[in-house]
Amino acid sequence: MCVPNSSSKVKKVWDILGKTDKFVVDSLSWYDYIRENYKSIRYLDITGGEPFYHKNTKKILQFMIEKKVAKDVTLYITTNLTLIDQSIVDILKKFKEVVIRVSIDAVGKRQEYIRPGLNWEKFMENIKLVKSADLNIVVNPTISVLSMIHYNELEEWCVQNGITLSQQASVVVYPNEMAPHNLPSQLHHLVPKKFQKFLINPIDADSLNFVRQLDTIWKTNIVEYMPEWQIAYDSLHWKNFDYLKKLDYELEKYVK
Repeated sequence: MCVPNSSSKVKKVWDILGKTDKFVVDSLSWYDYIRENYKSIRYLDITGGEPFYHKNTKKILQFMIEKKVAKDVTLYITTNLTLIDQSIVDILKKFKEVVIRVSIDAVGKRQEYIRPGLNWEKFMENIKLVKSADLNIVVNPTISVLSMIHYNELEEWCVQNGITLSQQASVVVYPNEMAPHNLPSQLHHLVPKKFQKFLINPIDADSLNFVRQLDTIWKTNIVEYMPEWQIAYDSLHWKNFDYLKKLDYELEKYVK
C-alpha cells in the first residue's frame, strides 16, 4: 500500500514489475531538523514506510527525552505495528500524548495477504501491548481493489476491540491498477454501498493482471484469501487476457 520512495520492500517489487515512482522524495533531513529545533517543537508527526524500521526514529525520540522536552510534545505515529516492542512503548509513554495510527486494511489472513510479511497473531499481541500502555490507537486504512470488498470486516473488528476507525481512509491512486475504480466489474456487486461512488469512474487499468503479477512475486494466490476473485478469473475476457494482448499487438501492424 506504500510507494517505492517510502518503502524498500515496495521498491524491490516495483523494480521487478518495471514500474517507476512518480513521487519525489523530500530532501529535508527531519532528523537534523528536530535536533536543531527541539526546544520549540510541540507536535511531531512521524510517518514512513515503517517508522520503527528506521534506525533514527528511536534515536530522535530518546534524544527529546534526554533534552527533557518530551513531556511537552504530542506524537502522532503512523505504523503497521509489526516492529513495536516494550522498549519502544516505554519511550512513547514519556511524551505528553501519543496517537498510534495503525496502518491496516483488512483482518486476519486477508491483512497478511495485502501486506506481505505481516503476521496477524504477532500483530494482535502488539495491539494488546499498546492498549495496555493506554496509548491512543486509531486505525487508518487504505481503500484499494484489495481491501474495499471486505471493509465491513475491519469495521466490525474495530468495534470488537474498542479501537477507533478513522473516518478519513486513504484512497490508492497510484499505481492505478490498485485504485478502487479499477476493481474487476464482476466484483462490483460485492462493494459496500459507501464505496459504490468509486465505481462511477470507468475502468482504465488492468487490476486483475497486476494482482496476478504480485501473486507470482509473493508466491501467493488471491483466491485463497478472497475467494470471490475466482469469478473474475473465470471470466472469458480475463481468462484469455494474455492471448488478447498478443493478438492486439499482431493486429496493430495492419492498422495505419
